Amino acid sequence: MQQLESGSINQRINFAAFQHEGEYDYTTKRSGFVFKFILQKVSGVVRIYITQQPSYAGRSENLHETHRIKDSERNAYFVCTDPNNPPTNIQDACTWLVMWAEGTDAYIRTGEFIQVAP
Repeated sequence: MQQLESGSINQRINFAAFQHEGEYDYTTKRSGFVFKFILQKVSGVVRIYITQQPSYAGRSENLHETHRIKDSERNAYFVCTDPNNPPTNIQDACTWLVMWAEGTDAYIRTGEFIQVAP
């Protein structure tokens, strides 16, 4: 399991060190929420499956508002990325998972999904 540096949204992450499909953990800077993901290549795109995340604490769990997509074959959710420029390698997928986790942290706290680039 790969551990991305906690709260690295405000720091430089050396994503080159992360090159393999598999399990990744991330802890948000603001709230210390722990997220777990599985990165897996599907048809040339790296999907970021969400395997653990905090509760939405009463906020809407609507897929559009939470920036998630349902994979009904796996009965799992994955992070919604840019359909015109999806991650095609693990490094790009790690960037997306950090942005999504930090955005989800903000959504749980404030009701607004704020996506900040790492």
